[in-house]
Amino acid sequence: MKILCISPYYFPALNFGGPINSLHGLNAAMVKKGIDITVYTTNVGLSNIPKGYVSDAVIDGVKVRYFNFKRALEFVGSRGWQYSPELKKELLKNINGFDIVYIIALWSYPSSIAAYYCRRLKKPYIISPRGMLYSEALRIQSIKKRLYYWLMKDNIHGASAIHYTSEHERDSCHDRLNFRNKAIVVPNGIDIKGAEIKQALDNDNFIPDIKNKRPILFMARINKVKGLDMLIKAFALVLRDVGNAHLVIAGSAEGKYFNSVKKLVTKLNLNGKVTYLDFLKEESKKAAYLSSEVFVLPSRFESFGMSAVEAMALGVPVVLTDKVGISSEAQKYGAAVVVPATESELYKGIKSLLENREFAAEVGANAKRFVAARYSIDNVAQKMIEEFDSVLGKTDCKIC
Repeated sequence: MKILCISPYYFPALNFGGPINSLHGLNAAMVKKGIDITVYTTNVGLSNIPKGYVSDAVIDGVKVRYFNFKRALEFVGSRGWQYSPELKKELLKNINGFDIVYIIALWSYPSSIAAYYCRRLKKPYIISPRGMLYSEALRIQSIKKRLYYWLMKDNIHGASAIHYTSEHERDSCHDRLNFRNKAIVVPNGIDIKGAEIKQALDNDNFIPDIKNKRPILFMARINKVKGLDMLIKAFALVLRDVGNAHLVIAGSAEGKYFNSVKKLVTKLNLNGKVTYLDFLKEESKKAAYLSSEVFVLPSRFESFGMSAVEAMALGVPVVLTDKVGISSEAQKYGAAVVVPATESELYKGIKSLLENREFAAEVGANAKRFVAARYSIDNVAQKMIEEFDSVLGKTDCKIC
């Protein structure tokens, strides 16, 4: 089977968050199972890609073509629409050489033009919206989103299937938008063996400010959707009961929101109780997880929750809001403390883990087993291959 994967950005542009890692992990795992995968993407977020209209790479067996993008339609955001006439040209030239097209995200030029050509040439394609169809997401910059949706409507409805990364995402989006496409639910995966690699870093001293403290970790893109402001207010309440608690904030800052977060920390007299870290790469991320007593993902909505899964794979006790895609399954397994998305409930969830070490250890152990059983990248890749086969009508074919 030959798959063309279209994404507006791709590994190693990790500043775009967990989906970049999870998408590449999925592609690499499918390649190991004999699938031929080529990625067409742009060089947005990649300052190290040489200038020129395209740069080719092979990463973990995945063939990747990075096309230059032009800053057209600046009003849609600081990166524009990832407009790339070179990508369009190569897509039209080569699309018939692939069995199926796998399109990541919605509101970008690469996604739009790929879906358009698939419909025009009657090429099977699957769209993976990655949380972009939640009602909460559509309300953000709603005028722009209405324009986007108008542009993409036929492309979305014309897809052979819609790929959701959690049942929560499917249940929140598919029927509400009256989609008649096939709904596929395949979660993001994680390299379980990689998660268990012994750390080269000294986890206890990785964050100097937390010595003799009880660290609570937030690691995600720093924007309003992730609910960091709610967590900070909850943390202020936690400090009344656990005086040596310490909040560690790690992630790429986005726009004015980070400034509002720092102002909130000052307003609540939390300076000295909060440590800010920039975006962390793999081994540093693991050290940060293992340095923490509790990991919190306080999202207002989240299609999956990759950072939480990474923490859980290492046995770190996790607090999730019920807006996180994996929350329902994790709660059933006893693998996370799941609470409504409010500061008072986040406070209760964090406190329950900090004040009961035995309970925290139980949640962490359950989390590690849960991730191994549910999100092993090998199993996830096999499931995704079977879904591609199903769309192509190859129901008896495991590897084609």
